[in-house]
Amino acid sequence: MFLNCHSYHSLRYGTISIKELVEQAGHFNIKTLALTDINTITGIYDFYKLCQNHNIKPIVGVEIRVQDELYYICLAKNQKVSERSTGF
Repeated sequence: MFLNCHSYHSLRYGTISIKELVEQAGHFNIKTLALTDINTITGIYDFYKLCQNHNIKPIVGVEIRVQDELYYICLAKNQKVSERSTGF
């Protein structure tokens, strides 16, 4: 399982396209893959669909940085929205 992968959506840090990332994971028989682009989730929809097409379990995430300093790597636990995060 790879839990901290960046695509070219991570400006100045990632160089690989989401398609290439997922295809390489499929080539190496990786079963679970997380996309954690830096300060963005713009590629998540394509990532999710491509992983499904390659029988890879996609994990949605984001790497949070402030002025090039790593603060958090966030990974989604499930598709439910918790009451705590919505304020209800």
